[in-house]
Parts: sequence; structure tokens; C-alpha cells
Amino acid sequence: MEVSRINAVSPMQIDWRKLTAKEIIEYNNQGVEVPTQYLQWAQEFRQSLTAGDTDDTTYESAESSRSTSTSQVPSVQPQDQTTSTGDTSTPQADTPEENLTAKEKRKQLEEQGYGLIPLAYEFKNLSNTKGDASEEANKTASSASTVSQNSIESLDSYMSGLMSEINDLKSKISSESKKNKEGNIAKVNRLRQQLQGLGQSGQNVVASYSVEINNLMNLVNAQVGIPTDGIDYGNETVSIGEEVEKIPLFGAVGKRTKRAGDDAISKSQEASNTINDSMSTLNDNQRTISSHVNDITVETGVSEASAKENGENGNTDSEKKESDKSVKTAQNDGTDTTAKNSTSLDEILKAKIRKGEKVDNQSA
Repeated sequence: MEVSRINAVSPMQIDWRKLTAKEIIEYNNQGVEVPTQYLQWAQEFRQSLTAGDTDDTTYESAESSRSTSTSQVPSVQPQDQTTSTGDTSTPQADTPEENLTAKEKRKQLEEQGYGLIPLAYEFKNLSNTKGDASEEANKTASSASTVSQNSIESLDSYMSGLMSEINDLKSKISSESKKNKEGNIAKVNRLRQQLQGLGQSGQNVVASYSVEINNLMNLVNAQVGIPTDGIDYGNETVSIGEEVEKIPLFGAVGKRTKRAGDDAISKSQEASNTINDSMSTLNDNQRTISSHVNDITVETGVSEASAKENGENGNTDSEKKESDKSVKTAQNDGTDTTAKNSTSLDEILKAKIRKGEKVDNQSA
């Protein structure tokens, strides 16, 4: 069939079912609006041809061959379609997709009139979307783990200096307590107040790290369902691809559908592993924080609860000065090195993770 005077032809005048893939593509290349159903078939069919194959198969003959090979309902494309009679058909998705398993989604589409080939296109796209979402979840979990590790290293460094100061004060208290001189009691009391101030500021700083780690844990927990969903849809996509492969002339479509499903499964499994590793790291870091809380309590007598209560009632000048110095070692936005403990560290971290920025420790 010769395609002539193509620009003068209306799509409504063309019986697309009688055209070969080559002819359909030629119309499309000349600017004629080809109904999506036929254009996608033509593109897929042309790609499936190997060297030396003839291209005399029309859409109608391919559909006829397909219908004798499968009991699937007639093919309906998800996009608006204009046939030679002017009819349109657009399946509507009424149920929220995010609440559906892959099998429920397939059943929903089949009930709306999707045949096996359109179903393959739809699930290939869904798998691509789910795979991309798993990649993002992977990055988020990995970044959260890195931020957490950097913060714990900063906290460990702070605790090393704090415990050194605490031990020095305790040595002075012990030494002064053994002396029997007038005014020693007042000096010992002042030293004990300093010790309590260190305990207070130390607990406040450690608490800020605990909030940060908890927020990171919530962030990672929010990613858990994403790879699970990706694996579910990936498996169903592979299954659909295997069914399509059995249909004459549609082997290439089946293979591409399977590849999309396999890719979603691979990305989702990787994301799941990263999320599990990240949660393990975060749990370990939270245990490290609990250990630091206990060390401060044992060495200064200031518990986490009493530090919080005193903090709500206001700090002394010496405590504020110590707290200001200590919080500089905490993770912040990289510009404000005097951020107080009330700084919303989780928002800063989330913003950095969303932007894909490298998170470095800030030192005093």
C-alpha cells in the first residue's frame, strides 16, 4: 500500500486495522495523528522484527492471531482512542491505586476492559514508577545512616571532652574535701555546682542527638513499604510479560515487560536491604546515646529527666555558656555554629537529604 498525499488525509478516514506497522509509522512520521493503540502496536512490532523479516502483517491479522492464542478480553488501550468509526474508549481507574496490591490492580484493570497487551503496557509503566520510588527510598535511607554516623562521631568526641572535664572536677572536689581549712566547704560546694552544670549541659546536648536519631528513624521507617510495593508489582509485571511472550508477534513486548518487572524487583530489593541496614545502624546509635546518658548520670548525679526539668525552668549563666559551646559540635545546617538545643535538627537533616547535599560535621 502506498501512502500518498498524506497531509490531506484525516485520521477518521483511515482504517488503521488494515495497515501494516510500517505504514502506520509512516503516517505518524508525516504528522498524521495516529490513535495510540495502533501506533504503540506498530512501534513494538517493528522492533520485534529481525533482519530479513517481511512486514506484511496488518494490525487486524496480528489481533486475529493474538485472539486465537489467548482467552483474554478484547484489547483496550488506557489512552483515548479514535477509531475509523469515531468511537472513543477510555477505562477509568476509580479505586485509589496506592491501596491496591499488584493482583488487585490487575483485576481492577481487567474489569475495566483492559486486554493483556494494554495490561502489559500499564504494568511496565507502573514497574518503572515503583522502581524509581525504591531508588529514592534507597538514597534516603543511605543518607540517613550517613548523617546518623557523622552525628554519633561528633557526639563521641564531645563526650570525651566532657568526661575529661567531669573527672578533673571530681578530683578537685575529692582533694578539697580532704582539707580541713576555713572556707573549704564553700569551695567544695562551688565545685559541686560546676559538676552539676556540666551534667546538665551534657544531658541537654545528648538529648538533642537523641531527637535527631529518632527523627531519622521515623524518616527511614516511612520508606519501608516502598520496596515491598515495588517487589509486589515487579513480580506481577514479570508474570504478565511471560503471558505476553506466548502470543505470536508480541514476543518483544513480553520481553520488555519482563525487563521492567525485573528492574523494579532489583531496585526494590536493594532498597529493602539498605533500609534494614540503616535501621540497624540507627538502633546501634540510639543505644550509644543511652550509654552516654547513663555515664553522665553516674558521674554527675544529673539524670536525663532532671536535666529536662531544669532546662524547662531555665539554665544558669554558666550552664548556658557550656551548652552554647557544646552544641557547636552537634549536626546543624552548616552555617549556624551557635545553634541552641531547640534547633529543629530533624528538619535540617531532612532538607539536606531531600536536596542530596553532603552532610559534614561542624566543629566548634
